[in-house]
Amino acid sequence: MDAYFGRAKFSGDAYFRGAAFNGDLGLSFKRTSFDMNAYFERAKFNCLASFSGVKFAGELTFRNALFIYPKSQEKFCKKTKNVLTMAGNRDEEECHFYREMEAKRIQKGIRGNSGLGLCDCLKTDTWSFWKFFFHDVIEYFFVQKIFGYGVHPFWLFGWWLALVVAFAVIYSIKGGIEQPEA
Repeated sequence: MDAYFGRAKFSGDAYFRGAAFNGDLGLSFKRTSFDMNAYFERAKFNCLASFSGVKFAGELTFRNALFIYPKSQEKFCKKTKNVLTMAGNRDEEECHFYREMEAKRIQKGIRGNSGLGLCDCLKTDTWSFWKFFFHDVIEYFFVQKIFGYGVHPFWLFGWWLALVVAFAVIYSIKGGIEQPEA
C-alpha cells in the first residue's frame, strides 16, 4: 500500500518507529511539516520514498532504519544530517553521514537502485563483476569498514591492532622466532 503524507502537518511528536512502508508507487513526505520530533528508528522502507521540502523543528532520526532503495536512504540521511548539523547534534549527524555515504557506495555498485539481489544483478549487467569488485568489495572493506568514512577513527586502530596480532601469531607459528644458540 502506498502512503502520501504530502503537506501534512504533525504538531506533536511523530513516531514511525518500526513502521513498514510498502507499495508500488512509493512513499511521499513532500512539503510535510514536523513541528516537534520525528522518529523513524527501525522503520522499513520497502518502496521509493520522497522527502523533499520537509520542514523539521525538533529532533529527527533514521537510526537503524532499513531502505530497499539506496537513493531513498541517501536522500533521507542527507536531509537528517543537515537538520542535525543545524541542531548541533554531532553524534547523530555522524551516524547519518555514514549511512548517506553507504547509500552512495551501494548506488555505484552492482545493486544500484534496482532493489535486486546480488545474484540477479550479476546476471543482468555486463560490467557487474567490475562494479562488484571495486564498489561492493574494495570500497566496502577499505573505505567503509576500515576507515568508517572518517566518522569512526577507532575502527582504523582496531583493524591495525588485529592485523599486527594476526601477523605476530603467524610469524610465531611458522618458526620466525627461534632461540639463538648460547
